[in-house]
Amino acid sequence: MNRTEILEDLGFVKRAKNREKVLKVLFKPQNPSSIGRISGIGLNMSSRALRELDARKLVKCVNPNQKVGRLYTLTKRGEELLEYFKEKD
Repeated sequence: MNRTEILEDLGFVKRAKNREKVLKVLFKPQNPSSIGRISGIGLNMSSRALRELDARKLVKCVNPNQKVGRLYTLTKRGEELLEYFKEKD
């Protein structure tokens, strides 16, 4: 990812604290309820943040055919953005 893309994604994530929280807890594949529990946000908000991050290609569902127990993980692009957050923290 080039610097411009990183900054665009960074601005997108920073506009909503829940997106940032979700991104930071995806250190391993997790479902929306565990993401919400770890990050301290509700299930509906974690699910919404996941949809928004997925649309931006920062996270992906590793088992999309499952109705229950879907697991999400960071994409390569999401990992690169997370590294940027770690550098700034």
